[in-house]
Amino acid sequence: MNLENFEQGLSWESFFSRIQMHRNQWRENLTKDINIPDGLAQIIQHYPHHLKVVGIFADWCGDAVQEVPAIINLLQLNPQIEVRIFIRDDHPDLMDQYLTNGGKAIPKFVIFSDQFDELAQWGPRPAGAQAVLQHEKSTGATVKEYWPKIQAWYLENHPLALWQEWAEIFRMLTR
Repeated sequence: MNLENFEQGLSWESFFSRIQMHRNQWRENLTKDINIPDGLAQIIQHYPHHLKVVGIFADWCGDAVQEVPAIINLLQLNPQIEVRIFIRDDHPDLMDQYLTNGGKAIPKFVIFSDQFDELAQWGPRPAGAQAVLQHEKSTGATVKEYWPKIQAWYLENHPLALWQEWAEIFRMLTR
């Protein structure tokens, strides 16, 4: 990743204006995931360095609909954090650099310094949801069978579990 490539990504506002699938759910999640705990908000707000964050996802992805609005709300707390979004299927070379267990699972976020040194990655879902998915897949469950269990995990744990993972990333970045 470099500045030229980064600038080819969409801003959050541009991505949001282009959403075609699950539009109402994206909007609802963006407005409901705004009560960020004070301690976490302070970690993000007081992060002292410029960051470039690449988000790889698509509007059709159920996990993205759940997670991305909460992540965007979090990152927007610090004006030194610049986010660009790359639609997964429009940027296969980029996606291929950030596979999860060999698959193109999204959403995926990559955090870079302002010099484009890779600092951290997150995704494609919180660890708890990923554990549910891996367990269900190991039993041979189909998407139709395991997706309700992932949704139940989100209902019980979202967005706090997600924000806790991001807080840990930012704690690691400040060490």
